[in-house]
Amino acid sequence: MTVLDPSQLDPLERYLPPKLAARLRQRLAGSGAAEPLTLPGLYGSSPAFFSALLGGASGARTVLLVVPDNQAIPGLERDLTFYSKWLDPGASVQTFPMPEVSPYHAIPPHFDVVRDRLTTLAALAEGSEERTYVVASAGALLHRTYSPRAFGEHYHRISEGEELPPAELAARLDSMGYRRVDIVVSVGDFAVRGNVFDFFPVTSEQPVRLIYYDDMVEAIRFFEPESQRSVGNTPSVGVVPAREYLLDADGIRVWALRARRRWTGKEAQRDLDEKIETLEESGILPEMEGLRHLLDDGPGWSLLDHLGDDSLTLLLEPELVDMAVVGFGKRMAADYSIALQEGSLALPPDEIFIDSQKT
Repeated sequence: MTVLDPSQLDPLERYLPPKLAARLRQRLAGSGAAEPLTLPGLYGSSPAFFSALLGGASGARTVLLVVPDNQAIPGLERDLTFYSKWLDPGASVQTFPMPEVSPYHAIPPHFDVVRDRLTTLAALAEGSEERTYVVASAGALLHRTYSPRAFGEHYHRISEGEELPPAELAARLDSMGYRRVDIVVSVGDFAVRGNVFDFFPVTSEQPVRLIYYDDMVEAIRFFEPESQRSVGNTPSVGVVPAREYLLDADGIRVWALRARRRWTGKEAQRDLDEKIETLEESGILPEMEGLRHLLDDGPGWSLLDHLGDDSLTLLLEPELVDMAVVGFGKRMAADYSIALQEGSLALPPDEIFIDSQKT
């Protein structure tokens, strides 16, 4: 995180009374990698105002705003987008919510949540020169995600004029969880017809059409899935994985081996037979939101690992954030206990989530 230079903080005095500006300057200058900056007792749109003001004054490339829960994200995103236009021109605002479905339930997370999380990881991977604000709920920091290296290996920005053979792109999308279809209509679809390559990125509101000249991407266009008509050009488009976990044949084999060693009872083995068969056929299993962490060989990676050293963290309503973290831990412990009572295959919370003491 950035250790701030008081000489950069003139903007504070432009908008705030001198005493308040001096107090904030002192707090900012003392913040850094060790501790986040806390902003308690702010109401209405004032959290967004102060966040944009402090972010712009800090010079940090990334500013993380931590709120108690997902419900606080949309309002802060809206207000921060407004204030940053005036206080921090050129900055972008991303969101990183937590999956609201427990991993102990056989229900995948909502698509909008997955899209927002992957969009934010992509924005951070791009490494823009402009500042990026990320609004995240406390629970989102406890959920594991791709490591920066793994996400970087999957993420790719396609540009006009790029040499990218259609067969290579098709293989890449297939490995990233996209589905090959005849006509692209849904997120995660891709189709190849002659020199036209259509696909629907997870992070896009519209599907994308690549027009090829041999192996070169000659043009990139958006199109309407209903009419299949092109509606506009773009010079480039980013491609992220279709979901927050990917399992290839090797990954499934390793997971199956570890699972059979972990759960040895007859009922568990029969359950595993069904799960492994489903994974081998489709690569997708709702229960894998929790069970996939059997493949983790370490403490896991979170959003914090994607921020880089040049970042500033702001805790909005720190007491409520602490309460949210404690409450989340209690809920997951209760869900795990219920899963065991029901005879479900389940990993304990400390093997699924990031240790809250390390966030």
